Amino acid sequence: MRRSILRSISKTGMKANKRVWLIYDLERYAKAGGYYELYFEHFDRLGFAVELIFVEKLSYESGFCYDGQRVELPLIAIVRTYNLEVTKELEKAGVQVFNNAYIAEYCNDKQKTYELVKAAGIPIPDTICLNKSDYIYKLKNYSFPAVLKSLFGHGGEEVYWIKDIEELKSKLQSIKEQTFILQQPVSESGKDVRIYVVGKDIIAAMLRYNPNDFRSNYCLGGSATRYHLNKEELGLVNNIISLFDFGMVGIDFMFDKGKTVLNEIEDVVGARMLYRYTDIDIVKLYADYIIKKSINN
Repeated sequence: MRRSILRSISKTGMKANKRVWLIYDLERYAKAGGYYELYFEHFDRLGFAVELIFVEKLSYESGFCYDGQRVELPLIAIVRTYNLEVTKELEKAGVQVFNNAYIAEYCNDKQKTYELVKAAGIPIPDTICLNKSDYIYKLKNYSFPAVLKSLFGHGGEEVYWIKDIEELKSKLQSIKEQTFILQQPVSESGKDVRIYVVGKDIIAAMLRYNPNDFRSNYCLGGSATRYHLNKEELGLVNNIISLFDFGMVGIDFMFDKGKTVLNEIEDVVGARMLYRYTDIDIVKLYADYIIKKSINN
């Protein structure tokens, strides 16, 4: 990978319709490990200039400003942070945003994800959505252990194994929102499949596994290998794809008593597994898709 270069938003010398904002938060950028450089490389190849934008420096109360200075908006914004409001404001201003606001809203809220896919016939784990104000009454006859999830956690964060009601009371202090998810554990914990999708195309599926944790996330120390989807699994993935206008996402399935069940859809999906274990350059595919879709629009 090329040497990391921080690029400013004011010196590209490119026309507005050849500019791309790559939007990070400072914390996620620090963990990116130069991954963002692939976006520079592939959009340069396509004749577009990428400008690295930190969401903490972006404001839009009276026109878009960056670091206190008014800026012209790009043709395209690629949002690599969880910020629905920024995505909506950019779309309102006419910028083509990847992933779009609908995906940012529905795929970053587990309750909305589960409600949408369940209505489309996609199997999910045995799940209940509860409120901190009355959950004890509703869990009178609930069978533990269970898995506690915040609505907006990502990458295995704010996911806890709960052995009883007392532990649930304790762990709820770590979740900021009033509403939370409680799930019955799947039969094959510590293992799942991530399917990478660009647009309507399935790019690859990776089996993730972690013998030391019920969470299989690669970023938490899990391992990964290529996985071949069977006919039923392909049908489930394509059913989900039909519900959205995806840019690039990860669709995660778990295994429960011989069934494949949806865990979540990752909006700001990481790709370290692909670059470590395969020769797939998914950022290249994503850049090609974005430019083709933007030109057609």
